[in-house]
Formats: sequence, C-alpha cells, structure tokens
Amino acid sequence: MKQPGLYGLEMVKQSSKLKRATIYVHLSRMEDKGWLRSEAEKVATVSGMPRRRYFVTGEGQNTYRAANAAATAFNSFGGVAI
Repeated sequence: MKQPGLYGLEMVKQSSKLKRATIYVHLSRMEDKGWLRSEAEKVATVSGMPRRRYFVTGEGQNTYRAANAAATAFNSFGGVAI
C-alpha cells in the first residue's frame, strides 16, 4: 500500500519534536538531498502560496534504514564510541 504524503503542518501536529518555525527549512534540505519529493496542490484552498505535500523517496527510505542500522549498532556497544 502506498503511503500518502503529508503537509508540513500535519507533521508538526503529529510530532512533539518538530517546530512550525523550522519544518520547511528541514523539508527543503531533505528534498535537495533527494530524500523527499513534494507536490503543490492543484487547486489552492487558501490565498497565498499553494500547500505542498511531501513524500519519502526510495533514496530517503534507504538513508533512513542505514541511519537506523548505524544507531542500532552504536547502541549495541552501550552508546560508547569505539
């Protein structure tokens, strides 16, 4: 099943760590690295810039898995750098 994308403010509302003031900076950087892609709304629901929905790319999934594996390996040594 394909997972739907999320709007930036939806991510903030679902997280206790993300902040409204910085979410779009982070999303833009991840998109520049190829970890995310975004699509603008076809029809604007409010005035101003169209909202963007963000989707994780295959490269983003691979990067997440590699980072998660590295964190697991690090923690298996008690979280101490060797």
